[in-house]
Amino acid sequence: MNGCGVAGIAKITTDFCRKNNLDVVDMDNYVNFAVKHSQVISRNGKKEEALHIARILGINKKYVKVKPDKNKQLAASVVLGKDYKQLKSFKKK
Repeated sequence: MNGCGVAGIAKITTDFCRKNNLDVVDMDNYVNFAVKHSQVISRNGKKEEALHIARILGINKKYVKVKPDKNKQLAASVVLGKDYKQLKSFKKK
């Protein structure tokens, strides 16, 4: 989810995730565009899965949260913050 308001970053990150064997089921905007640090939110209660996603993206483990939500049919949500340029999906090879 886009949490900083920069157009197109969710698509770039989705493509990167899919190239790294992560299934992405949805792209959307977060509830606001004031997110400072990108984060991974575990929705299935399995923190290790969220940490795996964070490692692939280059998100610091201190920004991995566990907030189970049985209404969401997914393992985790990724919220892209204002620090998105530091993520692996935006680093030049």
